[in-house]
Amino acid sequence: MADGQGPAAREEAVRKALKNAIENALGVMVDSITLVNNQTLLEESVYTHVDGYVKTYQILRDNKGANGVTEITVRAEIEKGRLESDLKAVKLILSAKSNPRGMVLIMERSYGEESDLNAATLMVEEFLRSKTLDLVDSNQLRAIRERDTILYADNPGKSRALAARYGAEFIITGSAKLSEGSMSVSYGIPVYASSATLSLKAVDADTGRILAILNGTGNGWGGTPEQASQEALKTLFDEKKEAFFRALMESFREEVFNTLSVTLMISNCAPKDRKSVKAGLKSVPGILSLSEKSYANETLELAATIDATALPTMEERISGRFPHFLLTSKTDQRMDFDISGGKQR
Repeated sequence: MADGQGPAAREEAVRKALKNAIENALGVMVDSITLVNNQTLLEESVYTHVDGYVKTYQILRDNKGANGVTEITVRAEIEKGRLESDLKAVKLILSAKSNPRGMVLIMERSYGEESDLNAATLMVEEFLRSKTLDLVDSNQLRAIRERDTILYADNPGKSRALAARYGAEFIITGSAKLSEGSMSVSYGIPVYASSATLSLKAVDADTGRILAILNGTGNGWGGTPEQASQEALKTLFDEKKEAFFRALMESFREEVFNTLSVTLMISNCAPKDRKSVKAGLKSVPGILSLSEKSYANETLELAATIDATALPTMEERISGRFPHFLLTSKTDQRMDFDISGGKQR
């Protein structure tokens, strides 16, 4: 159902019907794939992007907006295999990555002036949530003054610090610029043409590594300058968003399903313990290879190649083999241990 009558209400009702059809087609998939976000079933917004999943459909009933409410009933054929495959692939990657939390921080300018409409931010957030990604609630970021938000969005170092404050592991940052465009008259009706430029980067909040990039310019038309520019922004993002998301997922996939190079620093390692430490580390599950890079002042530096899926639990794996190792620092590329004493097993 949709409030009102006419083409817009009919289109909204049809899309709601197709969303319901997708949910019906999912059936036990919700349980079998464990589509859970923040311990709750995914919200209805997950299924707002139905294009590509509905193979065919026919309208069985249309009340033509009687009594001010448009009601549509459809029979739809759903590409269940593709839907299931896409959702499974995304959930598998995100689960292996320990369900990373993201944050969207976009500097928006409208007609040359800084804007607080947050149209691009809300659009990107809705899309990412539809893909089951966990995001920092944008309402939390409103506590930051507008000027600070702009500075954060334009400064990678500051945006990463902000991500750490809110517990985000990756950031979608960049800028959206809307132009006023021009006006023409068609059949006595003013029509505005506008353009939008969008530049986004997905960045690892810990390392600063760029995970995905979206750049482009789009055009739009509408009855007002605002409608035209918003249409330009939406058209551009709709064209680029799936490729951007695939690049982000591929970066996550490479991290969790391939190998990683990690530096292990072992301080207070006596010369007599060097060989046994190296031998013990080589036996830790998940460490695929190990080589010594340097040894000076009782600090042993090792280059390790590890199974990326083991990274989240590597600290526990090493501690299980060397309970007297004290972890003093840790990033995705490096782990520092101090030998606190005691005998090795």
